[in-house]
Amino acid sequence: QPGLSDFLPAAESEAAGLDLDFLWEVAPREEFGIDLMASEYYGRAPAAALAAVAPAAAAATVAAAATPAAARTLAAAAGDMAVTEVLQTSPSKPTSPPAAPPAAPAAAPPAAPTAAPTSAPPAAPASPATTTAAPAQPAPATEAAANAPQATDGRTTRNPDGGGERPVYNPRSNPYGYAEGDTFSYQVTDTWKGEVTGRYTTAIEEVLDSGQMLANGQQVALDAQGRLQSLRHIDGSLQRFEPHQDLWWSKPTPGQSRDIEFKEIFERADKVRGETRYSGSSSVGRLQKIETPAGEFEALPIESSGWYHEALADGTRTSGKFERTVWYSPKLGHPVAIDIKDVDRVGKLLKRERVELTHAQQVRSAQ
Repeated sequence: QPGLSDFLPAAESEAAGLDLDFLWEVAPREEFGIDLMASEYYGRAPAAALAAVAPAAAAATVAAAATPAAARTLAAAAGDMAVTEVLQTSPSKPTSPPAAPPAAPAAAPPAAPTAAPTSAPPAAPASPATTTAAPAQPAPATEAAANAPQATDGRTTRNPDGGGERPVYNPRSNPYGYAEGDTFSYQVTDTWKGEVTGRYTTAIEEVLDSGQMLANGQQVALDAQGRLQSLRHIDGSLQRFEPHQDLWWSKPTPGQSRDIEFKEIFERADKVRGETRYSGSSSVGRLQKIETPAGEFEALPIESSGWYHEALADGTRTSGKFERTVWYSPKLGHPVAIDIKDVDRVGKLLKRERVELTHAQQVRSAQ
């Protein structure tokens, strides 16, 4: 066998001629001795001189994938250590590949023995106890972060049971507090006869960019303050107000007054067409409590009165006086009752009705 002074050069010389790719091919997946690896590589038991340097040369070649210093350590040791143990005692590989051959370990199969050093922290060598232990489990904080619900873009929300995402309904609203999904139901009572003559509901379905609203399958159009602009009845009759039915306004205050003027263009169920012009004035009274089928409300009375002039398409003309008292609830931002009275030009009563809120549902109240 060679002396100690010749041992290292012989091992290095032998290592320089080894085919590293072939060495990986013959290496078993489980731990193995360096002698076994040398026999597998050469296909026979090495000669006496070769037997002394071949294990160290093979070990040095494998360790060359880590650092040159490891090759020298392995060659000097020349013991019957398993390859995994050899690499466990070597420092971790630098992040950049070595400048000289053999090929960088990144080309090795994932199951190759040199995979262990890549899991070691780059700043310090891994201890045998650490590298022979089972693979480290993710830290609880990391698992919690991985399993935490991921943020969405606001259009969907994640189901709490982990069943994916579902759309989020974000109703549009306007500056006056109305929103998609608001509904107001009323009953109409003929106070002259003392009987309920009708019921209706206004269900806001769409708030437009202008703040105007569409309701009841687009059969009703309201301005941004909730005042009627058009209404198509189930019997086919139609009412259209220009610019709107100007009987109230948003956020009135006691003592306010203003002139009103608007036009109603209509087509009745019997196909009679015409228009009615309203002109007069409105004033706001003090806050009062009133009872409705929907409950008790504090409301501001907005009293409007004036003249109306109706002209039919066939040339017929009539006129008279109108009175309207809109009971506006600051809490709802909407009327809770309307008292209606029309007389002809000589004072004969034509209509006396009361419209009262029976139910209200507002998105802003539910949020």
